[in-house]
Amino acid sequence: MKNYDIIIVGAGSVGLPLAWKLSESGFKTAVIEREFSFSQGQNKAAIGGIRATHSEGCKIALCHASLQVLSSWQDTYGDDISWTQGGYLYPAYTEATETILKDLLKVQTSFNLNISWISPDETLEIVSGLKKEGLRGASFAPGDGTISSLLAAQAFYRQAVKNGTEFLFNEEALKVSSSTVETNKSKYGFGVCILASGVCDVHKLAGISAEIFMERHEAAITEPVGRFTEAMVVDIEKKGDYASCYFYQNREGQIIFCLSPDPPDLSASSNTNTSSFLPNICRRMLNLIPGLVDVKVRRSWCGFYPMTKDGVPFVDRRGNIITALGMCGQGLMLGPGIAVNIDNMIKTGKPLIDENLFRKLSLDRDFSSSEILK
Repeated sequence: MKNYDIIIVGAGSVGLPLAWKLSESGFKTAVIEREFSFSQGQNKAAIGGIRATHSEGCKIALCHASLQVLSSWQDTYGDDISWTQGGYLYPAYTEATETILKDLLKVQTSFNLNISWISPDETLEIVSGLKKEGLRGASFAPGDGTISSLLAAQAFYRQAVKNGTEFLFNEEALKVSSSTVETNKSKYGFGVCILASGVCDVHKLAGISAEIFMERHEAAITEPVGRFTEAMVVDIEKKGDYASCYFYQNREGQIIFCLSPDPPDLSASSNTNTSSFLPNICRRMLNLIPGLVDVKVRRSWCGFYPMTKDGVPFVDRRGNIITALGMCGQGLMLGPGIAVNIDNMIKTGKPLIDENLFRKLSLDRDFSSSEILK
């Protein structure tokens, strides 16, 4: 039986940053992945948003750490992951939305988030073409940004391999005990096992109870158009059967956009697009930026969010097993921050972020509060 210091189950948005960081710290690391390669699950469906703009302090702290990793990645490692620091902008067209966003500012700034309320004119300077009629202003976090999920996955993988990580592809974890993982091919010993399996229920194999359910989300991308914004624009107003609408321009000028169903779509068995998505998202986008009327949509796709009841992930330790589950569709932005915190927790017994905030991620936490900006 081959033994490792660390075994990670899952080679996606969280597993890849974990493999990079832990192997860089000198741990003998292996990653078990049931697919033929890394990033074959929901990671490649991610649109690329990276924000610390949340309503829960634990997620703000984790994403602060992620932003530090991703914003400096190219300078540190040389890989271009298409990092663009354009910020996140939340416009308000109703008094109710303005109240929600301004109330959130008080919480967000208390956790050292760089965010402020800006005027309608300042908003229009950041997003040209945005509908001016009824615009009351926006909250804007300039430190947030975007990356390419595919380029980032490649970068984390290359660095992990360079550091000696072994990737065991086409192997499915079948049983996890306190010191071994059994797969369909072999059995491995570990000092610590980290469950970072995304939408898979690997935690159940370890006897860990974690209520996670799948939400179905759709996205699309357009042809390249002239630059009209560097920011990710998030409209949180509920309209019809949909809640937030969000979009940005990538480095090539293409618009990538999503629409969140409300109530949530729990049809996790279907990974095809619906006939209602494009008509609804196009109406929503044109209401915000009428000038996009002639832009052509090139492709649409579907992905799943592994959700928790409160919109906060499960990052916890039970003996030699650590969970990094339930990312709520935000594994790309949470993954690097979780990786550096778990790395420090293994080395020193403590996470990097405040321990009181870290306890908000526990499996047996109080679910009375909830992330508003899911």
